[in-house]
Amino acid sequence: MSMVAALDAVQLRSGYDVERLERDLEKASRLTWGVKTWYSSEDGPGAPAAPGWKCLPVRSPGGDVSRTDPGGPGTVDFVYTPIIDHLPYVQSVIREVPGNHRAIEFLALAPGACSPVHTDYPSGFAFGWVRLHVPIITNPQCSITINGNRHYWEPGTLWYGDVSQPHHVANESDTTRVHLVIDVEVSPEMVRIFPDSFLRALGDDRILHNRPEVPLPAGHGLNCVFRVPAGECLTTIEPWRSSPGDDCVVTLTPAPDGRLALSTSDGFQATLVHVGDDTFRYLGWTDTHTLTIGRAVGNPPAIVWRFREGSRLVAETELTGRWSCLP
Repeated sequence: MSMVAALDAVQLRSGYDVERLERDLEKASRLTWGVKTWYSSEDGPGAPAAPGWKCLPVRSPGGDVSRTDPGGPGTVDFVYTPIIDHLPYVQSVIREVPGNHRAIEFLALAPGACSPVHTDYPSGFAFGWVRLHVPIITNPQCSITINGNRHYWEPGTLWYGDVSQPHHVANESDTTRVHLVIDVEVSPEMVRIFPDSFLRALGDDRILHNRPEVPLPAGHGLNCVFRVPAGECLTTIEPWRSSPGDDCVVTLTPAPDGRLALSTSDGFQATLVHVGDDTFRYLGWTDTHTLTIGRAVGNPPAIVWRFREGSRLVAETELTGRWSCLP
């Protein structure tokens, strides 16, 4: 196997009880499955996936069973849906995946369906979260092809596939393929379930570790307005989709839960999660996008926006001098 193929996909665990997985799936399948959707900065949740995909959310933004997208930056965190109460064995499988879990779902692909070649941007180690699969109902005629390398994953195993690379999924059988799909943030504890050989080949510079939330000190509440120059990408998860028009006006205010609330003149709203050293990321997102808000005594806040991929700093904007305090 080539080094490229080895990085496309890697088996992490095996030996899950397929019969117990199927029993949990059968209980969940009595509920209504939704059409699988994606998330984009421009349109938010709801962009439909390719035909043939159905989804049953186990964990979703806000615990909403109608959210079949993988989520993005905003004002709600990921919460288990009521479906989890009917899945005792799936709960134990999920617990074996360390780290902060994002969306978790049963994902079904209809017989004869095939997705076009695409990439799931932004995902992967460089963007701070990865997608893991536990196949439940499948067969050798169901495959995922990543970078031209075809993979078949047996039921009862745990796999990582690098869907940030060009890939497509095909079900050439006459039965529905169903996987349990777990999106999880990249962290030191999560990375430990990957083989050392895989991590060495990947390289530390391609891994973005998410920092844990650090509660804000009492009295840190901040009321201010600042401007982001036209063309910057403060409010998007796709950096090339920033608006070329007018400057964006951003307002920061204390949130009821002790965090900070961010809103912009173009309609974007997010909660800011403190990760230490006066640095914040968006709730529901990763450390790719951060705001550092310095609070030097007697001076106005120094606001710096940064965008990272892995260990690489892609963009940095100093916003000091474009701010004003709210009463």
